[in-house]
Amino acid sequence: MATIGLIPRQLLTPLLFNDTSEYIYFHHPEIYQRVLGTFMEPSYCAAFLVGSFYYIFHLRKHVKQYKLLLFALFIEIILTRSSTGYGTFCIIGFAYFCTFMDRSLLKLTIPVVLVILVFFFVFKDSLLNEVIFNKVESESGLNRGYQDARAINTFVENPIYGKGYKEVRASSFATTILAELGLIGTAIYLIFILAIIWPIFKKGNYTDYNIAARLLLFAVFISQLVAIPDIQFSVFWLSLYLLSASINLRNSQLAHIELLK
Repeated sequence: MATIGLIPRQLLTPLLFNDTSEYIYFHHPEIYQRVLGTFMEPSYCAAFLVGSFYYIFHLRKHVKQYKLLLFALFIEIILTRSSTGYGTFCIIGFAYFCTFMDRSLLKLTIPVVLVILVFFFVFKDSLLNEVIFNKVESESGLNRGYQDARAINTFVENPIYGKGYKEVRASSFATTILAELGLIGTAIYLIFILAIIWPIFKKGNYTDYNIAARLLLFAVFISQLVAIPDIQFSVFWLSLYLLSASINLRNSQLAHIELLK
């Protein structure tokens, strides 16, 4: 509803992403329509949608209850026409299936894979050609390349400490954080991210909600590496809030069990 104007985006966007600097490239709806909700750009919306999809998908016991929501999220991801969203969806999907593959998961993934294959063959010469195969040669791709080159040059000039937070904005989070925080800040940030994501890939005593929140954050982080350079990206911090809530919930459950004993 926000995309088509039934909800006033001009009032909501500053509340949800309060950054109007000259380096922000806003979506231009007069060129072609893309789903972006209350976010500033379709790619930002796609990161939220992909993370939400895998958050719900991991709650296997409740997937039947949320199957219509999952279908709606998948359709919205397609309608964002975002290469960031498409790429992140495939990367997280591959990592997820390699980690959690079993018979019950196979039954859930078959219809998703079939839909993806149909989508690919139907749109490979139109939509996918526009947002993926010819992306580098487009105006957006050229602008992104220029931004990244500028950030890399800044990093070379200030490799240890960087130039400072919000001083450089590239196309990718990787080049932005290197230019802003240097090697020291980037290393600390990556350690922080890896500490959060690692439990996804190892067996441990974690609740489904805890892993789902980590998957949401993982998807958002991959999206940032592709084309969302902002450290203050609201969905990333939302993921941390959900993760924190799942940890507190688990601790409360354990404390309750101990009391019953």
